[in-house]
Amino acid sequence: MQLIENYPITKGVHCASTSLSEIFRYYNYNLSEAMVFGISSGLDFVYYDHYLLDYSRLVFARNPVMENTLFTNLGLDFKWQYGDEFNWDEVKRNLDKKIPVLFLTDPYYLEFFNVKVNSAAGHTLTVIGYSEEEGILFISDSIDDKIFTCNFDSFFKSINNKKPPFYQLNIWSPVPFFTIDEPLTVIIERAMINNATAMIDSQSGHRGISAIHKLGKDIRYWDELPNWQELCTNVYRSLELIGTGGSGFRKLYQRFLHEALNVLPWLGETSLLEKIEIISQSYRKLSRKCYLAGNKDRKILSDISNILFELEFLETDFWSEIISSSNRRGK
Repeated sequence: MQLIENYPITKGVHCASTSLSEIFRYYNYNLSEAMVFGISSGLDFVYYDHYLLDYSRLVFARNPVMENTLFTNLGLDFKWQYGDEFNWDEVKRNLDKKIPVLFLTDPYYLEFFNVKVNSAAGHTLTVIGYSEEEGILFISDSIDDKIFTCNFDSFFKSINNKKPPFYQLNIWSPVPFFTIDEPLTVIIERAMINNATAMIDSQSGHRGISAIHKLGKDIRYWDELPNWQELCTNVYRSLELIGTGGSGFRKLYQRFLHEALNVLPWLGETSLLEKIEIISQSYRKLSRKCYLAGNKDRKILSDISNILFELEFLETDFWSEIISSSNRRGK
């Protein structure tokens, strides 16, 4: 049996930010889940309007590649490994060296989850050990602050599914020891500016503020889709229920900004904390309307569209202030 001892397992809000925060604390960097989410440039708005798995429309509210973005913002390397063949021996070599290993999984196949349908996107967790004699893996997962076990067969099924955003099989990555050489103030500001730039100047119509605008136009006609009520319910779930912390991750980013205020006093001279509160409330209003649309009638689609256009304005104003504040300080 091999197990990383004294691993800082924590129950968290979101799978990826919890796993990453645990890894940082394992390497003696005491960063909270909210702080990790923030320096991952974690916010986004993703709208897929083409056939995808069992859904013809999908909405997500976080950066789909936040694990990569986190290490990029830190000036460090990170790369997911994937392929049709899963290299268990390489994973085992990392665990033998006490190196935690991240995986993207489908919780439907994990024994410690109680879900009845395949997930729409990958779920991040950390493997921290194994026992080949018992045929089990030891896992840290954001859903609770304890070690979970899963048999090899079930776990291998959970990673052998193509999920957004990568559509690859067997996605995993070890996270060996790293050092952070820059001050936290520099890292936080860089991450905020990168997040602002990605939201405002997205190169894809499926991401950022342009995606909010696109959904605002499209959703008025969702009732022409055969399963439009289910799609609306899925938007509600995506924003409120599936490990977001509420309001499409905006409450988690709100926590990040309050923590960042302790090291970036200039944040108190801006309107950003007030604006993110208003944005969080608007996402909550959006999710409620989507829930109602999934249970009532199509007239609510017009209300949802209006809220999305309101959010387009609010998000543009929020991220523009981050950029303008940075420019005033000559960053």
